[in-house]
Amino acid sequence: DWRLQLEAELSFQDSLRGSLVAMDPRSGEILAMVSKPGFHPRSVRDLKEWRALQSDPQKPLLNRSIQGEYPPASVLKMVTALAALELGILGPDELRYDPCEGELEFGDRVFGCHLKAGHGQLTLRSAIVRSCDIFFYHLGREVGIANWNKYAKILGLGRPTGIDIAAGGEGEAKGLVTDRAYYEKNRGSWVEGFMLNLSIGQGETTATPVQIARYISALAVGSLPQPHVLLRNTATSCSEPVSISEANLAHMRSILQDVVNSLHGTGKQARVRGVMVGGKTGTAQNSHGEDHAWFTAIAPMENPEIVVAVVVENAGHGG
Repeated sequence: DWRLQLEAELSFQDSLRGSLVAMDPRSGEILAMVSKPGFHPRSVRDLKEWRALQSDPQKPLLNRSIQGEYPPASVLKMVTALAALELGILGPDELRYDPCEGELEFGDRVFGCHLKAGHGQLTLRSAIVRSCDIFFYHLGREVGIANWNKYAKILGLGRPTGIDIAAGGEGEAKGLVTDRAYYEKNRGSWVEGFMLNLSIGQGETTATPVQIARYISALAVGSLPQPHVLLRNTATSCSEPVSISEANLAHMRSILQDVVNSLHGTGKQARVRGVMVGGKTGTAQNSHGEDHAWFTAIAPMENPEIVVAVVVENAGHGG
């Protein structure tokens, strides 16, 4: 959609780095896809300009939409949440854990929440709406690494999407979803503290923007669409149903609606007059500088036609 593509391109100032993917969750049609910084197509014809692009530290030749691997941060909290709901670990409106007081001592470490004053006692709904880390530290420990890994993969993470502009998966990054064996091989052993970071989308977990758009599509419509840039007959579009109950997916959608539309929601800046939008913010810790900002959206919530995944490098808070 050239009008939507233009809007997406203009939403990134020249100084920003990142990606935006807008997709129809029903068919997998890519409606807009942006990777910034970009370059003029004529640059590839000029040897001097081509060499300048190759050596540019901003990496304009990297298609961040399908090759940029980022920590998904709180955007991934719905994986932990759905695993808990599916396994019966937690009821939808259950008050379960001690109130969030801004930090949690675990072993010899203190794990913090983004709100240093704490969020108080929360249900799953209010924990996602306010994006409380402490709640998810507790929940992640109950879910466990094996179940977390299982549901992350059910929701399409840790593998290429098969998007058509990366034929055969070449040129598309697959991201990383870890398991116990990964830590035993790379860290020498599994330590339960690793689960606290994984439960909030941090640790070693990485995902590409197109993977996140596909994952959000699964929450929106209950299946993983096949992303494609080339228009084709929708009757031949591939879609992979996810093994998660519709009741739990519907509950999750109602929570994502509250993230944008409730008083305390972290995504309230995404409200659109006349359209019911749902979404989730994320703030990804980055060892190389300022945090990366994520936002994902579904609209309209009553019959989703579009999902959006946006990441802006070093932009701070996702809200």
